[in-house]
Amino acid sequence: MSNCYFIDFENVRNSGLSNLKGLDKDDLIFLFYTSDTDTITLNNIDLLNNSGCRYELIKVPAGSQSLDRHLISFAGYAIGIHGNKFDYIIVSKDKGYDCIISFWKARCGISAKRQAAVNVNSAKKTPDGSKAVKDKQTVCNSGKPAPAQTNSKQDPVFIHSEIPEKTDKILQLDSSSEAKEIDNYLNSCSSGDLVDKVKKAVSDGLKEEAQLNAVFCNLKNLTENYRKIYEGVKPLIKRYLKQAVKKKEEKELKSSCDQNVKEKVLNVLKEKKFGDEIIDSAASVVSEKQFEKDGKLQIYRNLIGKFGQEKGLELYRLIKPLL
Repeated sequence: MSNCYFIDFENVRNSGLSNLKGLDKDDLIFLFYTSDTDTITLNNIDLLNNSGCRYELIKVPAGSQSLDRHLISFAGYAIGIHGNKFDYIIVSKDKGYDCIISFWKARCGISAKRQAAVNVNSAKKTPDGSKAVKDKQTVCNSGKPAPAQTNSKQDPVFIHSEIPEKTDKILQLDSSSEAKEIDNYLNSCSSGDLVDKVKKAVSDGLKEEAQLNAVFCNLKNLTENYRKIYEGVKPLIKRYLKQAVKKKEEKELKSSCDQNVKEKVLNVLKEKKFGDEIIDSAASVVSEKQFEKDGKLQIYRNLIGKFGQEKGLELYRLIKPLL
């Protein structure tokens, strides 16, 4: 039985990452941390990378009981997907997890426990106390190992690498090239009435805070082919969301800069006793042209064109230091 670890890094810190050398490719690790506890050692990262296991570092908002709640909710989601496929281990010294572990075991019939460190060597023991055999292959009568069993229909595990402090919901796909990629892919992998239903499932998922998780669940409830569709659309959605966040940040920065410069222009021109009409017109020129290529030159030309050489040059000399 492989292990699925949920690490409360806020509680155990680097001491909770002991005996990582026993991890293998079938193990999963979800390490939850906050901005107050982001000092995992490079040695531990190196051990995780060399172990071959699949792992995620999941950042959640700092706050009282915040990490515990995020960890428990995500663990419940993972248990719902994988059931008895894993032994579930919460790595924490906090005994507050014990009640929920008892509930999982009674309600879901799973193997779950809490321990203070990953400690793979002790976690992977058979009921009689001996070390479990790491290689799950069985031996045939011929004495040769039988082919390893694989599960080609394994559900996706890695949904998010970070839970943001604040998430602005993206209400629908826009006209960007990334959105068109998503649309083209969904057209190619569906047919008939299912195309529109799949697109709606993806679009509705993008309205939620945990977009990828929501898209996965929507597709799972819609079609038996959900795994293939999700695996194909997942990297496209990630790229789309990344670009959407980038555009939003650029827009906010531009808006902030625009407002600051515009206010400075208004104040300077008011101090020089220009009329309201001239002040408003000059401020509008600055707001419109300051982010364009050769913005200063564009502002200069526009001021000269609106107010003539003498007045336009006077305005530009006052405004230029503010740009």
